[in-house]
Formats: sequence, structure tokens, C-alpha cells
Amino acid sequence: MKKILAIGAHPDDIELGCAGTLRRFQILQDAEIDIVYTLSPYHDVADVVVSRDKLIASTEASEKDFGFTFKYLESVQSIDGRPQLVNNNITVAEMDSFVYAKDYDLILTHSDGDYHNDHVLTSKIVTASARKSRAELWHWEQYPYCNTNTLFKPNLFVNIDPYMEFKLKTISNYEIGFDKQFIKRIMSQANVRGVQRQCNFAEAFEVRKRNI
Repeated sequence: MKKILAIGAHPDDIELGCAGTLRRFQILQDAEIDIVYTLSPYHDVADVVVSRDKLIASTEASEKDFGFTFKYLESVQSIDGRPQLVNNNITVAEMDSFVYAKDYDLILTHSDGDYHNDHVLTSKIVTASARKSRAELWHWEQYPYCNTNTLFKPNLFVNIDPYMEFKLKTISNYEIGFDKQFIKRIMSQANVRGVQRQCNFAEAFEVRKRNI
């Protein structure tokens, strides 16, 4: 896995879903990684819980940790003060510009069984775009939205023992990450997956397309 593309809905989603795995590939395989978010912190959103300035600062801190700048989908309209993600030919075509920008080995995105609508739409847009890509397609699980995800069937577990601290650091860049109870639950989830991988901490994925 030398070229990897991770695509999430909101800044913090990739950090929550697969930051440890990305760091593992980055460190052990010197992988070239790109991160794309379908919804940008630079949108002028009226109803966000965290202020726009704080969200931008959090995202920039996460970019610094990863060592590169994130990219964002532009074909998103704001309706009633909130960006609206739509799965249509326009968004899929723009997603194509990211998916086929390089000869990626792996594409990571949300599970389509997630119960957050932005996550599901992002997953569907990515899946539609990646239809002709040779890259493997992995879906991640994401606390707390994984708790009622009955469609997610994990069949791959990545050992992130050396990278759990990095994952928690990237999560803590965001205001939600400063909640000690939230961090504890993230660690508990990774610990459960670690049991399945026979390690301390792991991230779980459902491989939807595999190249052997």
C-alpha cells in the first residue's frame, strides 16, 4: 500500500476512523497519503456547535500532525446556513478528480451502514466514484455511530499499538477530543478490536473490494 486515499465527511472523521492505520502505513511503508473531506471547515455554517474559527484551527493542527494539507470537495451547496451534501453526478464527478488523481492502492471511507447521513452519503459518493479504480476499498467504523451499525461486518483488523497515541493526539485536536470519557471510549473500542487482532489496540475495517 504505497499510495492511499482516505475520504471522510467532516474534519475529525478520518482521525476517529483510521488515523492509526494511516500512520502505520506512513511510518512502516513510507506510504504517500492524501486526505479528502466532503464537507469543509471553511464553509460558512450557521448551526455548528464548535465555532468555525476553532474548527479551522483544529483541522490545521491535525494537518500539522499528519504532515500534509487536507483537500475538500467544492461542489457543495449551503442551504439554510448549512452545507448540503448530495449524491449526484456533480459530486461523483468531482470525487473522480480525487480518486483518479493518482494510481491509488487503497481507498478508505465511511461504512455505508453508519447512521450519520453525511457519512452515508460520503460512502456512497466514494463507492460510485471508485467503480473503475483498481484500488482496494475499505470501510471503517466510527464511534459513536458504529453502535447501531448492523451492516458493518469487519473482516480486517490493523494493529495500531505503536500508533494509538498518534490517533488520540489527532482526535484531541478537535474540541470533542478533550472529553476524557470520549477518549476512554475510543480506547475501549480499539482495545476490543485489539483482542480480535491479538494485540492491545486495533482499527477494524470491512474490505469491500480486494486486490490479491
